[in-house]
Amino acid sequence: MVQKTERIFRNSLTDLNNVWFIKLQNIHTTSTPADFLILTENYRYLIECKEIALYKGYNSFSFDRLTQENDLIEFNKKHNMNRSVILLNFRDKTLKKSHAYFIHLDRYLLMKKDINKKSINIEQMDYYFNEFRINILPRSKFNLNKYLV
Repeated sequence: MVQKTERIFRNSLTDLNNVWFIKLQNIHTTSTPADFLILTENYRYLIECKEIALYKGYNSFSFDRLTQENDLIEFNKKHNMNRSVILLNFRDKTLKKSHAYFIHLDRYLLMKKDINKKSINIEQMDYYFNEFRINILPRSKFNLNKYLV
C-alpha cells in the first residue's frame, strides 16, 4: 500500500525540471533500500518516506520503523555524490496542517544519538530539524526546490 506521503512526494517531484526519479517497488520476497531513487546534476538521492498519522492520535516517530537505516548508511558510504534522506511527515487531515521534514541521514543519526530515546515527537522534530521543514505548496505538494540540488 502506497502511503499518502509517497504520493504527495511523487507528485511534487513531477514539478521539478532538474530531477529524474523512480519509485522503487517492493516485491513480495524482498524489500527495497528506500522508496525513491532520484538523480540530479550534482547528487544521487535515496529517499525513504515515513508517515506519522497525527489525525489518528499518533504524535511520535519510533526509530525502529526505519528498517532501511543500514541500507541508507551503505548508500551514503559508496560515493561522495550519494545522499540518503528521510522524509518524515507528521500528517494531519490536511497537508497544510502537517509537519514534513527533509532530513539527511547524517543529521538524523546525530539526533538519534543525542536524543537517547526510542522515538521522537513533533516538538523535538521542530527543535532538531526546523531548518529542514518543508514548505507546503498549493495543490497539496511539497516545495522541494531547495532540497534537491
